Amino acid sequence: MFKSVHHLYGYTVMAGNDNIGHIDDIYFDDHNWIVQYFVIDTGNLFEGQKVLLSPTLIKHVDDEVEVLSVTLDRNGLSEFAIATDQIVLGEAPATLSATEAGPPVSQLGGGLFDEETVGMSDDSIIETIRAKEGKEETPPAESSGTRSKKGHRNPIYSSKELIGSYIHATDGDIGHIEDLVVDEKLWAIQKVIIDTRNWLPGKKVQIEPKWIDSIDWTETAVYLSLSKSAVKNQPRFDPANPVAYPAKTL
Repeated sequence: MFKSVHHLYGYTVMAGNDNIGHIDDIYFDDHNWIVQYFVIDTGNLFEGQKVLLSPTLIKHVDDEVEVLSVTLDRNGLSEFAIATDQIVLGEAPATLSATEAGPPVSQLGGGLFDEETVGMSDDSIIETIRAKEGKEETPPAESSGTRSKKGHRNPIYSSKELIGSYIHATDGDIGHIEDLVVDEKLWAIQKVIIDTRNWLPGKKVQIEPKWIDSIDWTETAVYLSLSKSAVKNQPRFDPANPVAYPAKTL
């Protein structure tokens, strides 16, 4: 099941029969393009502080009533939830606690979109990524606001900050990011939705994250390895069936 990230904002979060707040943001890493945390605005709970929940704690998403159910009860939140001040956007997170185990995709190196993983089962992808991580060395820290998609570390970023970012093709500017589409099974970002115009509504197309060469989070700019013509020739975005058509071969 594929879901719009923008549409998920505001979904009520239920822990058993208790309403514990709503989705305020979704954090992801820009290397594997995996959802790392759901940012939950808990209202008066936790002294009004927003908390982070791992996707491994999600039980069900009901789009008809816009509810996300988690495997916790209200009392379990204090043990499993993470305060937002424990995560610094743009930096790799500290080692996850045992409560965030699950498939440990969030802390693995590699990428879901590497050629060697295409066509593999979910478990095989995870094992391949895990094996690659052990062979990779941590690169020097970067000093600028630009982070390459092909870096070895997995810093955390806000989907809200990414949506609206201006798109730079190899031969000029072309619109902005309108939305992201996630796969509910893996909680991986499968498609990036681009509005090819910035001021008036334009043609909306969907591209795969692998076409993103780098992201400048300081300037909220996304750089693609595609030309403007190639972007415009990508499949048109259909909200009713967001990933029905594969990206065109370039």
